[in-house]
Amino acid sequence: MYTSHMARPNKKASEAKGYILQIRMTDAERDTLASAAKAKNLETSTWARVELLALAKRILARQD
Repeated sequence: MYTSHMARPNKKASEAKGYILQIRMTDAERDTLASAAKAKNLETSTWARVELLALAKRILARQD
């Protein structure tokens, strides 16, 4: 039986992720991303977010 006490606590507003990024790719590209995420023991979306943010920060740092 499910009750409201069993639900995960809400995240702080500053930690909530409300935007979804959709990217078109082939099955092979998706498999490659999933394999890389699995190698880091992460969900694919978590791995992709971490890697994309790191890349974006490196690119922006070079522009300064």
